[in-house]
Amino acid sequence: MPYAVWLHLDAPEPIPEEFAGPRLPRLIVEVIEAGWPGDGTDLLDVRVLAHPEGAIIGLALDTEDIEVCLAVATSLTRHLAATAPFLGWSAEELQANRLPEAAESGDWLAPIDHGDDNRFPVAEHLSGALRELSAQFLLAGAVRDLCDPAGKSRYTADAVDAFDLVEGAVEEQPWDADLVGELGTLVVAAARAEATTGVRRPLTGYGAGDADIARGLLEHARADADLPVDADEGDRLRGHALLERFMAHHGLRWHDETDGDGTRAGDGEGGDGDEDEEHDQEMLRALLWAGLRTLATLTQDRTAEVRTPWQWLAGLDSTDIDPVVEVFAARDEHRIENSDETDEGQLVDAAQAHIVIRVALRHPRVLAGSEIDFMLSDPAVAGCLVPLTAHVLLSFSAESVEDAAEQAETAERGVIVAALRALEVEDEDATDPLNDLYTVLERVIPARVGDAESRRQSIREFLALFALLPEDDVPTVSRALFTNPAHVACVVLSGFDSDEEVERKQRGFILAEAAAIDPALAADFAADTPALRGADPRDEPALRNEIGTWWRSVSEVLRDGDLTLDQLPCPEPGAALLCGLLATDEPVNLDDLPLATAMTGVVQVVSAVTIAMDEPEVAAQILL
Repeated sequence: MPYAVWLHLDAPEPIPEEFAGPRLPRLIVEVIEAGWPGDGTDLLDVRVLAHPEGAIIGLALDTEDIEVCLAVATSLTRHLAATAPFLGWSAEELQANRLPEAAESGDWLAPIDHGDDNRFPVAEHLSGALRELSAQFLLAGAVRDLCDPAGKSRYTADAVDAFDLVEGAVEEQPWDADLVGELGTLVVAAARAEATTGVRRPLTGYGAGDADIARGLLEHARADADLPVDADEGDRLRGHALLERFMAHHGLRWHDETDGDGTRAGDGEGGDGDEDEEHDQEMLRALLWAGLRTLATLTQDRTAEVRTPWQWLAGLDSTDIDPVVEVFAARDEHRIENSDETDEGQLVDAAQAHIVIRVALRHPRVLAGSEIDFMLSDPAVAGCLVPLTAHVLLSFSAESVEDAAEQAETAERGVIVAALRALEVEDEDATDPLNDLYTVLERVIPARVGDAESRRQSIREFLALFALLPEDDVPTVSRALFTNPAHVACVVLSGFDSDEEVERKQRGFILAEAAAIDPALAADFAADTPALRGADPRDEPALRNEIGTWWRSVSEVLRDGDLTLDQLPCPEPGAALLCGLLATDEPVNLDDLPLATAMTGVVQVVSAVTIAMDEPEVAAQILL
């Protein structure tokens, strides 16, 4: 019958409370498993409970001789006392008792409850190297967030919200120390990368924290980059020294040393613990924001070109960035290239289908013209037209559709109206009215039946009924289509993990395709942009930034070309923007315009320039 031996060990000095939790027992078990011979006695089970004064070790030994138990306990004590960090430990008490049998779980010793108070955060269980790599990834993602005021990266799989990261770091160990440690590494590497370009940008206006403190760190980083490089000094060590100098200069006493009596250096009296913690959090928050804004400024051009944090990190030439980052970045690049090619085809097809539906509802002149012949001839576009057409028909009452279909003499209108009425009243006797509706729409919107001309004629004849639907409801239906354009067109993309990002991407493709056809059509879509009516306070500055980017791009195209106002017919408000750009020395300041006016006007200008140049890809290059 086995014996249970409980060995009480005392440490020569008190053990820090944060170390006496799960970490110390795990270390004791590792020492036992790694090198202790156990005097040849089989070890059936082990339990370890650590406390600030030492540890209690339980051993289940496969022996019936109590003297063997004593020998094993003595051997383990000596082994531990000769192994760091247990040097000087000694046995104070020994207990032994027989064990009747193992529990149903197979354990010989009862489990030890360490208690909730001694639990470490999950991140503490990661190795130091892995936490360093994770901290670099989080910082890179936060920098992408600051360099993306339009909010596009916010909806990607690797998105990191800079505000969430900072607030989480000031309250969660070990990320506070890990993020600060890697912050210095990345700042040194980024400043060196900026120095090679010869371009120095002013501090980014995005982010929070004290701008003067952030500007100070930016200056420290650039000054450090101008110093000679010590071959034996890596970026991590150099970054640590840089942050130490910066923190001392700006009085950011985060986790400052005490004078030995529990008071902060420079404090006359012992401070309140809660106040000290709040002070440390404020200092850490200021340092992290200064670091993120500095990194965003130093890597602004680079950040605009990459799409994942791994790609951002791979662009920094630093020996203190793990080589595995290159592997992750290459994987991201391969994945993005493959998904982009497939996704772009779907987005273009759906965008053209949306344009066909929009012109049928609101611009019948364009539907009858030749500008969209290539769209009506494309089988893939016809496939997207079916769910879009169904959505439009279901948005109106069956009676309204019936009246419009009668006037337009629409083919198979009886089947369509019957299906709509069954759906409207939720007729339980109807077999599958929605399927009936889709089936007839696939007949009247042929994808591959007949030649291109006959397919175009069939689609035009059917969509003619859209112009006869109740005018008062058309704007609402049109806006709903543009709010979730990918969803209603049944677009499923492989390269995006957020539905919102897919919808944003789809709207961009619709604008680009519309701009290549007609300025009024493009402006019609632009006016329905959801961000113009969004409740999120971040929507307006993000949209203004995006519009400003479009405006700068189209201005460069005009400056590089030889187009005149006579060659650029454009409705208002785009005409006024063009006039200000080409006919005067004082172009219109977009910030002075209402957001909706700036949005529609710039899109009209992009459309006018694209059509005048007869290069449809120009709109895509500017708007996407």
